[in-house]
Formats: sequence, C-alpha cells, structure tokens
Amino acid sequence: MDKNDHLVKWEDVCRPRHMGDLGMGRIKEKNMALMGKWLWRFSTEGDALWYSTIFHKYGYHSNGRDSNFQTSTSWSLLWKNICHLYSLFLPFTKFAIGNGLSIKFWKDFWWGEATLTSLYPRLFSISTRKEAAIAEILLNSPNGLSWNLIFSRELYDWEA
Repeated sequence: MDKNDHLVKWEDVCRPRHMGDLGMGRIKEKNMALMGKWLWRFSTEGDALWYSTIFHKYGYHSNGRDSNFQTSTSWSLLWKNICHLYSLFLPFTKFAIGNGLSIKFWKDFWWGEATLTSLYPRLFSISTRKEAAIAEILLNSPNGLSWNLIFSRELYDWEA
C-alpha cells in the first residue's frame, strides 16, 4: 500500500453521521471560521494579554487599533493565515464611531458597505489628510456639524 492511498473518500469523512459516515464536516470551512473567531476576539478583547503579545510581535496597523496585517516571510503560518482572512473579514464589520478619535475617516468601514477610500478614490487621491480620524474631519460648531475636508486643489463642480 502506497502512503498516498486512502482507505476512505474525503466526501465520506465529511458527510454527517446520520448518513452513516464520520461526520467531521468541511475542515477548510471550520478552520476559516475558527481563524475568523480569532479576528473577532482581536477586535473585542483589547485588554487581554495575548492581544498585547500580538501587537508587540507583529507590529501595529496605521490606525493604531489593529495589528499589522501585512505579512512577512518570518511570521508564523497561523498568523499569516489569519492575516489572509482579514481582508475577507473586514467588510462584515462595522465600527462604532464614539468620539471619532480612533476611526479613520477614509480607511475604516464606518459608512455603508465599503471604505470611503474605495467609494471615492479620486477624492481620496487629492485629500491632504489621508490618515485623519473622523473627529478631525467632522467638526461640531455652533451652527451644527460641518465637514472639514482639505484637498490639494479646488474641486471641480462634478466632484463637489
């Protein structure tokens, strides 16, 4: 018997027990779900020891809140796989704005189903404050809320 020969088909391993098989389920989907759980825990357990360990080992994202999800060849395979899922996970998250100091105006998912960077790439390209938080852009004045967007040139009528 060759080491590549299998005694049971993978489909039989994955089918439910009530159908007479092993009932292990789809391992790839379960693995993605468990790694997604780590991403969720990472965003909700900011005081945990493992959270600060990840921050110190892999570095910080430019928003100061997330870990660095740009992978390096020297990182562990588990963290690389979790980082790969981050781009799939992020569109299903929403940020609570709160005081607006920790949410990036252009780069975080806080408005609609996409970042403002992807919705308005032309405006983002001429913005002078690409890393600004919402609190820096949305000002509370005696007349109410107002936008404080600063661009490197005057906007054309169709851009405004």
